[in-house]
Amino acid sequence: MNVILESYYKVLSDETPDFLTDYLKIKELRRINSIGMNCGTDYTKLFNNLFFYSRFNHSLAVALIIWHFTHDKVQTIAGLLHDIATPSFSHCIDFLHKDYLNQESTEFETYDILDSSDELKLLLARDHIPIDEVRDYKKYPIADNPTPQLSADRLEYTLSGGITFSQVWNVNDILEIYSDIGVFNNEFGEIELGFRSRAIAEKFVLGASKMWHIFVSNKEKLVMQFIADVIKQLVNMGIITENELYSLSEREIISLIYQSRSQQLVAAFEGFQNAHCISEGNVKPDNSMYIVNVSPKKRFINPLINGRRGTEVSSIIHTTIERFLNYTSPQFCWFNHYIPRSLFETNCSL
Repeated sequence: MNVILESYYKVLSDETPDFLTDYLKIKELRRINSIGMNCGTDYTKLFNNLFFYSRFNHSLAVALIIWHFTHDKVQTIAGLLHDIATPSFSHCIDFLHKDYLNQESTEFETYDILDSSDELKLLLARDHIPIDEVRDYKKYPIADNPTPQLSADRLEYTLSGGITFSQVWNVNDILEIYSDIGVFNNEFGEIELGFRSRAIAEKFVLGASKMWHIFVSNKEKLVMQFIADVIKQLVNMGIITENELYSLSEREIISLIYQSRSQQLVAAFEGFQNAHCISEGNVKPDNSMYIVNVSPKKRFINPLINGRRGTEVSSIIHTTIERFLNYTSPQFCWFNHYIPRSLFETNCSL
């Protein structure tokens, strides 16, 4: 195992509970070990991810966080299973479905996948856990809750993303942040993860906000829409079906792109992989070019500090969140290398 990853898991929980061992082996969970957490950015030089962090890694880390704060077996298993329906390229497929703002269309298969897993049902029966108790982790507020509250899921992708994706902190920073987190009652009378000290909460928000800006950047939008359009093209060409996004790995799909008979598609994807920068602006360029213009989901966290919302306690947190919410990127973005719009004419976002 990656040394950084091993150290990170150890921060989240001193132990990996024994009951998780068999659940980690079910084929539906092993499948998502080939799916990147960072939505296709691993496959282009536009981003410099520290290492490949999979949906499996994320799911295990979420489970460890839930176990650390609840020591509840059912909630921990529900957290482990929450991303089991993620297709290859993750939220890029939400862009394929034009679900830019919610990015939840990829969750629709969760119940069916859980219900069809014989391995999972055997383990749940062994542990005397009704499947209804682990189908939807959103019923457990420590596991998940509405934006901008802090949950295990939101905390995990922020912590791990801060290492692998935005590289704003290291494992020692995460230890400092994580050690300050406890369980509080929020303004809605519900339990929620939060911080004990204002200084650590501010450190968390300042680091996380750098990632929030990347999530809504034109560079990120261009990557996700491009991959979505490539997938749509592969489906239209009969090379894959959309259902195969749940059986083929990301690297297997990339191999199929290079094996396709479309020289234009191969050239476009090769350019995407080797791209180092993009162009953007508020004036639409040559209409023959592949151009993206979408408004994605704004992900942010306004954490509790000793039971009070961070923006009420800290001017730094208030200003940081306001600046993010008011941020708008240039309207149009495109690759510096030429990709003809006609290649994706029926799929292009404009």
